Amino acid sequence: MAWRGQACSPAASWSTLLSAALSPAEVMDLVPVRPLAEDEPAIRSALDRRLRAIFQKLRS
Repeated sequence: MAWRGQACSPAASWSTLLSAALSPAEVMDLVPVRPLAEDEPAIRSALDRRLRAIFQKLRS
């Protein structure tokens, strides 16, 4: 498997995402700890709202 030869780090995960035939979700599942997993929907929602507002300002 792709993850066996790599240390568990963001750089290794990014490398795996780019070089392996895995989806982003499959790469994220290789990381053993996701401390913000339960907060992820709220974080995604907040980022989505903020980024849409910034994008609208840039377009106008």
